[in-house]
Amino acid sequence: MKKAINLLGSAKFSAEEFMMYRLQSIINNQFQYSEIHLFMRNAADFLEYSTAIAKLEGRNMEQEKQHVAGLTDVLIRENRQCEENLVILLVAFRESIKENTIEQFLKNIED
Repeated sequence: MKKAINLLGSAKFSAEEFMMYRLQSIINNQFQYSEIHLFMRNAADFLEYSTAIAKLEGRNMEQEKQHVAGLTDVLIRENRQCEENLVILLVAFRESIKENTIEQFLKNIED
């Protein structure tokens, strides 16, 4: 089980690195929708790996959810000239994190 946790930990770390890269890229590239979508997909991956690790370790994963919600809040605050629909999208994404409906949310915006 320790090996599984270590492998998941590596995947979680990579997903977090991509998520942080996307965060900076979004801010630098004036909130392009494609970058925001990639950020949300990376965040979903990060939370999926975090959930698996938390289940194996028998712990709660609220800290990870708060981390991703906090990064989304950064985007909401930093977006000064962003279109209103992107703000709505980010707020809805943040709420899907809290409600554990991220995959359904991403599926709906991809359709």
